[in-house]
Amino acid sequence: MRLLFFFLFFSTQVHAFGVFVEPSLGYNTGSFEDQSQDVKTNGFGIQGKGGVILYKMLMGGLDFQFSTLFLDNAAEDKWENRQYGLFGGVDGSSTGLPFKFWLTLFPYEELEHDTRGELFGSGYKLGLGFYPEFLEFLGFVFELKNSSFDKIQDASGERDLIISTKVSTLYFGVSFFFKDEL
Repeated sequence: MRLLFFFLFFSTQVHAFGVFVEPSLGYNTGSFEDQSQDVKTNGFGIQGKGGVILYKMLMGGLDFQFSTLFLDNAAEDKWENRQYGLFGGVDGSSTGLPFKFWLTLFPYEELEHDTRGELFGSGYKLGLGFYPEFLEFLGFVFELKNSSFDKIQDASGERDLIISTKVSTLYFGVSFFFKDEL
């Protein structure tokens, strides 16, 4: 009986495993707050996820994002953003729902300015994807991202910030979802 259970358990696991890659292009809007200003931001970005799907429903893997943030202030500041993280989520397509939900935690993020230096921090983002069945590989992605930066490296060296810089963005994108079940 144990042998039968062992065989059934592991034979079903083989068919419930897949890998995927999901690049995305989109638009960011949000806010940038530091010790001297609290302004709105906008910009464009590219991001991607790659990982595994277990039981045709649970997703997990790596997440990255590269974007440009333009601040709506007098100086019209431009910041380059790079973020790397791990995500976990649920793919509803196997249940007939055209949605995916995920949470990404990124322990490392950079925000770089041409003249003001580089900020280092971490954060998280919550995501929702809509993948209509009639558009086979195409989806629409919405993400809320919150980041906090507590270190800066500029001409005087690397140091801790007294008041951390906070960036919150909402990302709207078009994604291309490619998966293969093994």
